[in-house]
Amino acid sequence: MTVTTIHVVPVDGGQWAVEGDETGPETTYGSRAEAIAAGVHKALENEAILLILGRSRERSEPDFGNNDLTPERN
Repeated sequence: MTVTTIHVVPVDGGQWAVEGDETGPETTYGSRAEAIAAGVHKALENEAILLILGRSRERSEPDFGNNDLTPERN
């Protein structure tokens, strides 16, 4: 099974885009919050991992797809 990742990324003109692993920007949004909401919806629809990037294109939110970040339960 291939794991898909949905990315929320900054684009030119202060806009934000939602894109998949193998596609370019699918839709652009006027704010980061709008793009994140759309990205969450798309990731849930596709059972995908959501990766949110900051203006510098660095990860800016926790990567919940990485099991190493899950705290151990005692």
